[in-house]
Amino acid sequence: LFTGAFDGRPADYMFMLLFNWICIVLLMIPLIMSVLYVWAQLNRDMIVSFWFGTRFKACYLPWVILGFNYIIGGSYV
Repeated sequence: LFTGAFDGRPADYMFMLLFNWICIVLLMIPLIMSVLYVWAQLNRDMIVSFWFGTRFKACYLPWVILGFNYIIGGSYV
């Protein structure tokens, strides 16, 4: 995101991260997922790979990771 959508606007990028950090109250995984979600929405048509070469559009990546975490017994939160 820093070199793409927020290129030349480091204050906007820092504000987004700070706002997410305050809203999420110091939980690291949700912060990473929120940045991933923003990246996925900005690159909707890009093809990404997940485990074992599974390929799909980037806009579905956060949902695939959510489902994968649920399947392996983790929390969906």
